[in-house]
Amino acid sequence: MGQRVGIAFAKGLVMGTGAETVALTTLEALAETAGYPVAVAIDARRGQAYTQRFGKRGGAKGTAKVRDYADTRRWMAKRSRVAGSGVSAADPSRNAVGPLVPSAAALLRLTEQRHVSPLRTLYMRAPDAKPPSRPAL
Repeated sequence: MGQRVGIAFAKGLVMGTGAETVALTTLEALAETAGYPVAVAIDARRGQAYTQRFGKRGGAKGTAKVRDYADTRRWMAKRSRVAGSGVSAADPSRNAVGPLVPSAAALLRLTEQRHVSPLRTLYMRAPDAKPPSRPAL
């Protein structure tokens, strides 16, 4: 729900002020904050993490994925530099590089490098809400 509210708020600002938007992911922003090359894992709760790798020049290496903690530990074991809240969530013995939240400077650098684009939600796992098995009376 947080994504929907945030994007709706940003779209309202655009409509009211004429401002422009640039779409970024938190994974990209954390990678920019931590420095490249880096692998980012963000705690997604429920025993899962959102993960993505970034190369020496900052480009994404593959798509973002949601992994369970066991798979995240195996994925991180292959990486020398890892950042984000998912690192300690999946493997308490492993230390993350950089802060757990993106810096304002990193967000500014990324927005300066990108073209104006519409905002959209990026859903990486199925919703928790399920339709009722029987209609309510």
